[in-house]
Amino acid sequence: MIFTGGGSQQIIREYKLKKIVRSTNELHDLGRGGAYLANSEECYVLGVGTGTPLVKIINGKINHIIGTGLGAGTILGLGKLFDSDISIEKLNELGEKGDAKKLNITVGEIYENSKELFFSPNLTAGNFAKLSSDINIEDKIAGLMQMVAESLGTLVNAASNSNSLIVIVGGGTFYPLFIRFLRKTLEYYGLKSVVPQKALYANCYGALFNFGIK
Repeated sequence: MIFTGGGSQQIIREYKLKKIVRSTNELHDLGRGGAYLANSEECYVLGVGTGTPLVKIINGKINHIIGTGLGAGTILGLGKLFDSDISIEKLNELGEKGDAKKLNITVGEIYENSKELFFSPNLTAGNFAKLSSDINIEDKIAGLMQMVAESLGTLVNAASNSNSLIVIVGGGTFYPLFIRFLRKTLEYYGLKSVVPQKALYANCYGALFNFGIK
């Protein structure tokens, strides 16, 4: 039996499983599993979970590059400020109906000739900057997903090499609108991205490989 993930050690202790359980390095699992699912020997793997780590893998060697507390947990947690009974399913339903442009200020709204700054007028200059009492929950959820996605995309751009492949895995893949915002942000920075078919299980695949199970 193999355990991986942030809560694995707690489960092992609680159920006294030390004699039959092996635990693994979650970041190594993330890197190996993500690279395998993307069929790539050189890439960055972005694990959008409660928070979000970014790891780089080259020919089996894995390095943790950077991480942030922003992630899928942020979307669910802040979503509960808008509806205390919100669920992942409800977040997706509401977000798809929303329009983030209604509460975000763009570069074009601040600068008349944004091209002089070498920025697209459609770029977000201020997330939630136009928030008011008449903004509905659908727009707030869409804006929340865009805010987290743009923040992660900008972080990845600053921490990775140009023209890199970014493999997106983890619980954040439960949110299609968020993923579209994230990939659009990465594309703006010239970064290629892919969401593997079994992105949610990247750590599981990596844990198996790290114990020689293929």
